[in-house]
Amino acid sequence: MNRYQSNATSRSGKKKNLFINYGGPGIITTQTLPLTLIGFTADITSEFDLIALDPRGIGSSSPIQCDVDLWNKRISLFPKTESDFTRLVHHNQAFGRSCLEKSGMLHIYHMETQSVARDFEGLRIALGDEPMNFLGLSYGSQIAYQYAQLFPHNIRTLLGDGILDHTESETSLLASEAQTYEDSFNRFAVWAGTSEESALVGQDVASLVDRVVCKANHYPIPVGSGPGHFDDITGDEILFNLQDILALAATGNGTGHASLAPAAVEDDVQGNSILFAGLAVNCADWPHHSTKLSDLLYKQQLTETWAPHTRGHVQSYTAQTRCIGWPGPAPVANPQIELHTETPILFVQSLHDPECSYTWAVNVQAQIPSSILLTRDGDGHTSYFTEGETTAAINAYLVNGTVPVPNTVLES
Repeated sequence: MNRYQSNATSRSGKKKNLFINYGGPGIITTQTLPLTLIGFTADITSEFDLIALDPRGIGSSSPIQCDVDLWNKRISLFPKTESDFTRLVHHNQAFGRSCLEKSGMLHIYHMETQSVARDFEGLRIALGDEPMNFLGLSYGSQIAYQYAQLFPHNIRTLLGDGILDHTESETSLLASEAQTYEDSFNRFAVWAGTSEESALVGQDVASLVDRVVCKANHYPIPVGSGPGHFDDITGDEILFNLQDILALAATGNGTGHASLAPAAVEDDVQGNSILFAGLAVNCADWPHHSTKLSDLLYKQQLTETWAPHTRGHVQSYTAQTRCIGWPGPAPVANPQIELHTETPILFVQSLHDPECSYTWAVNVQAQIPSSILLTRDGDGHTSYFTEGETTAAINAYLVNGTVPVPNTVLES
């Protein structure tokens, strides 16, 4: 039986703690939480102290350091020849060694999500051993259910918003993410070509993007000099960035346009950790089986067939290519979730998320008997900050432990 009932109050009589992770992996929570405070309604802020923890290796938590010049040396993640593949592997090995030398074995060998979940448990105990309330967005949803696997009796409420499925095979993960990105792109292209609110109304937007990407791969587009990004951007980088832009667009956030091709900055240790630690977590979490050129060519054929416009330019493909040659022990195969708790766990997923496939959410929910999946019939990555019916349902769960009826679908 759970130590904590769903309607438990803080033993001290003060506000309960709500731990938040914004995903990435690599987002600096201590910097992001203040920027999103306006998105938390009064019923949340009056009930909870919002706890921002930078996971190990990120932001203020001993940020991982690597060779900045090596990171900023562009390398194609889409090799076509044996020499291309060899250059990619040698680059990965050199960059991984630089992280090991600058950050140490403790960092590089222990960045996996289970260790992160244990860190949250340590902080929960240190803050008074109150029951865990956790809001995990995107990759944060993986922290949430892996925490629940380790500490099933310490939970009051636990919520994942935008679900990452760590039990998928490498190929299945790539295929499902490539398809959900293509779906979002196609929906955007239809809107942009038909809506009077769009600057591209009347045009074949998908074909336009195809032409821009092709041209930029031959002649990178100048974007101006400045810290944190390259002076120009290639077609591949446009497609990788476009996924992030679509992820943010539904929430009215346009900051993805400014990211361009992210470069590391010599004197920005915390900022660089967003790039370096995100890769370190992915390499520690996911088996990377591509050991020869033909492996990557098969994946390219798969994604170009199923996603002809976006062509597999997704985060899972980045991990499956940049992690080849990464130092440290090989990650274990992705096991099924074994979680036994009577505490209701809530997962939330939009149908048209450009980053997290609805397939992932259904698969994770099916493995956890006490979980409920709340569906938002809409676009965009994660749902909490959309400020509609879905946000209200999430707040009701966090504050009162109220779970939606199974198979509930909300419009906003």
